Amino acid sequence: MAGSKTLVIAEKPSVAADLAKVLKVPKRDDFFENDEWVISSAVGHLVKLKDPQDLDEKYKRWSLKDLPILPEKYDGSVSSDILKIKTGDRQDGSRYKLLKKLIQRSDVGAIVNACDAGREGELILHQIYVLAGRELPIKRLWLTSMTAEAIKDSFAHLLTAEAKAGLLDSAVGRAQADWLVGMNASRFSTIRIGGGRRNESYSIGRVQTPTLMLIVQRELEIRAFQPKTFWKIEATFQVKAGTYKGVAQVPGITDRKEAERFFDEAQAQKLAEESQSIGVGTVTDERKPKKESAPRLFDLTSLQREANRRFGLSAKSTLGATQALYEKFKAVTYPRTDSQYLPEDYVSNAQNVLSSLSDGHSAGTHAREVLSQGWVKSAGKRVFDNKKVSDHFAIVPTGTIPGEMSEVERKIFDLIVRRFIGVFFPMAEFEETVRTTAVGQHTFRTTGKVLVVAGWRAVWGQEADAEEEKEGSTNLPALQSADGTPPQAKVEAVETKQDATKPPARYNEASLLGAMENAGKLVEDEALAEAMKERGLGTPATRAQTIEGLLNNQYIERQGKELVPLAKAFQLHQFIHAKGLAFISEPQLTGEWEYQLKQIEHGDLSVKKF
Repeated sequence: MAGSKTLVIAEKPSVAADLAKVLKVPKRDDFFENDEWVISSAVGHLVKLKDPQDLDEKYKRWSLKDLPILPEKYDGSVSSDILKIKTGDRQDGSRYKLLKKLIQRSDVGAIVNACDAGREGELILHQIYVLAGRELPIKRLWLTSMTAEAIKDSFAHLLTAEAKAGLLDSAVGRAQADWLVGMNASRFSTIRIGGGRRNESYSIGRVQTPTLMLIVQRELEIRAFQPKTFWKIEATFQVKAGTYKGVAQVPGITDRKEAERFFDEAQAQKLAEESQSIGVGTVTDERKPKKESAPRLFDLTSLQREANRRFGLSAKSTLGATQALYEKFKAVTYPRTDSQYLPEDYVSNAQNVLSSLSDGHSAGTHAREVLSQGWVKSAGKRVFDNKKVSDHFAIVPTGTIPGEMSEVERKIFDLIVRRFIGVFFPMAEFEETVRTTAVGQHTFRTTGKVLVVAGWRAVWGQEADAEEEKEGSTNLPALQSADGTPPQAKVEAVETKQDATKPPARYNEASLLGAMENAGKLVEDEALAEAMKERGLGTPATRAQTIEGLLNNQYIERQGKELVPLAKAFQLHQFIHAKGLAFISEPQLTGEWEYQLKQIEHGDLSVKKF
């Protein structure tokens, strides 16, 4: 019967298979079909904007006189004559041809966009649909979890195309604007730096180039750094209960690190000799209770940073493992999210997930404690806040316990589970002691920190203790009545150590992801900075790809965990500053774009005006 079936197009074959399984649609050739549904998928982007040479053959030769390239139809609208089938990168166009054939079938009367729920998912389906050349009504499947229950619920509440029209417009505007900047700037830089040799391309992009310049600028700071020699004075003190060490403080300096640095060797030696000669100090303890809340739930960027910090995993590896946990194992919710909160109606879901984890994960005893104490309902806005949930909520477990996982998948799953359980626990409580030992006119400082109530740190077991060791805190021997009133400590030894100031650290993936996420701090305009606070440089879904692109384009290389710029990066840095293109290397451009793209998404700005 004409128009009797609905075509569902997912972004990946694995997702199409999952949808077909839930809807009980059998496989037929390269797709799934029954009397109601036809289900197939893209493989990411199958269609792209035409390259300059596709629009006019004269652009095959890269020439300065042809720049800038400004196609008339790149005006925020999408028509088939500016699109082409994407080939290369393991794609031959066959997947698009299959989808076009399905779209044009007479028995297909509607389409469901089941691509990933976000800006790029809108663009992937829309470009396929436009190039295929048949008008059909479109509904939107908006998935946040790949469990069978979530899929059924989403199909029962399909969105209209209009509901995400602003998101689609922002995707179209972003793609065309990136094309205009990238194509023109990349051709200009390649011609001027590389003499037009396209095998030595100097690609430029709105996100890629500011990210690269963060790395280059840090390397320039390291090269320009002049170390300054200083001396640190450490004394060993004896009280009745044992010994402890204290570090001499520079008078009048409040910064903790700077207060330990004596840049005058004679002053340092004099202080050490006088302290040794005096031989005894008066001890004062100041105790402060401190509380520490559990870290927020993971969004993709914070998960990538934590995995890099703990395990040395690249952003790409973490994304791949999390994507597998989402699609293959159905064990976590949608990974490409920028939110660290859950919807306010997710309380019962969270309780159900904890119940599943209580018997199926090594942290199950902690999950049971959360449930028995009723901590989910008392979590409030710290966890459940609709105003802080974007298109997707935080990455959390679904309650499904995976079977055979790779080592990386297991590590990522454990991080997500423990972060989820821990967020409901009470704060960790410490007692911090600052011990001041006054030896004559000289002051020595010692800091001790004791975990009194483990709180959320209990979920991480011994790892919490390891974190304490990194902070340099020590267990101080207690002062006793036998130490006198006021307490006295004997100076056992005084040691002067020579050291030097260190240059800023090179970026690793964790610190670079953090810099990309917080790039709005480099933007002075408050409105633009606010727009970038939501997105930063790139999105959680694209930051790993940006870093890999810089590696593949031989702008940077990995040296251990560090990301180091290569000669090509410095050539580009010098070129864009010499040619007045520095604006491309600054976060300001992305801030302006993201501000306007957000306006488009909300219907406050037309894509044509953008």
